[in-house]
Amino acid sequence: MFLYFEISKASAEISRDHEKGEYPYTRLVNHTDSIKVFFTENKKDVTCHVRVITPLRQWQSEPVTVSKLVFEKTPLMACLPRKNAQGIYAHVWAENITVQ
Repeated sequence: MFLYFEISKASAEISRDHEKGEYPYTRLVNHTDSIKVFFTENKKDVTCHVRVITPLRQWQSEPVTVSKLVFEKTPLMACLPRKNAQGIYAHVWAENITVQ
């Protein structure tokens, strides 16, 4: 797992090495300018949301609360439900076809 902190302890950007092999998360990471996970944590849980940025748009997910263990293993998957990730990826894919 490779994360680096950008603005504060409450955000991290997902790298291209993260979430390998998991559809649609890997494709989102590979086809967007930036994916940032914003989070706050307490002793047991993490509340987080995701911001996906492309040249034409950005999306922000609704906050979710997940266990620290799940968040530490796969923060993007934990904070962005698969159905939402699939919908965002469909838009990103369409943008990439339009831009090229």
